[in-house]
Amino acid sequence: MLNVFSWDRCPDCIKVKVLLGLKNIEYTTTIMTTERQSEVEKILGKVCVPAIALDNNITIDDSEEGLKLLDQHTGNNRILISKPQDKEIEKWLENFIASEIWQQLLAPRWIKLGIREFIEDPQMYKTYIENRTQESIDQWLKKTPNLINKLFNQLSVLKEFIEPINGEHISISELNLFSRLIYLTGVFGVVHSEQGMNEKFPMEVKQFIASVKRSSGIDCYGSKAV
Repeated sequence: MLNVFSWDRCPDCIKVKVLLGLKNIEYTTTIMTTERQSEVEKILGKVCVPAIALDNNITIDDSEEGLKLLDQHTGNNRILISKPQDKEIEKWLENFIASEIWQQLLAPRWIKLGIREFIEDPQMYKTYIENRTQESIDQWLKKTPNLINKLFNQLSVLKEFIEPINGEHISISELNLFSRLIYLTGVFGVVHSEQGMNEKFPMEVKQFIASVKRSSGIDCYGSKAV
């Protein structure tokens, strides 16, 4: 069985797990702690996540080429394809990441979402906390309503060119997109609010997330939303 070295707060790790899930490839997950960095370095010659060693001495890292190799050398079918909307998705993602909305919403929440690398590696948790004062975390949390409004403005653009996946194929651009969107389910007020399902969250985006989640078996963070 494949072993995936990963972190919970790692979009690139999500891509690998979605790809394996869509191909019905069983795998186990090992959280890369400080003590396990040497194991990862033996596999890749560098320290990064995700890290996978296949039986045929092919190694998979966090690159786009790594995803293609994983698709090529696992299972009986290839599922990565190009789609007409890929350019629009990548353009949207570029603007989304540049806006820092994703980072500002998630940074103060990682410590409350049960992130396993923080649980298994106290030193990693300590370093994360040392680099962020409680005051800065509180300030980020206070910005949440404004950040969510900005997010909805961006999602209103995204909804025009995405669609649910069919479970048989997915593009790298769609993997890139899902690997960011899935974490937003951990922000209370985005998908769910005190009134239940947030009607401002575009149905098209919800359906896309649900289709990838259903087809790959990847869990969202809705039950832990903060």
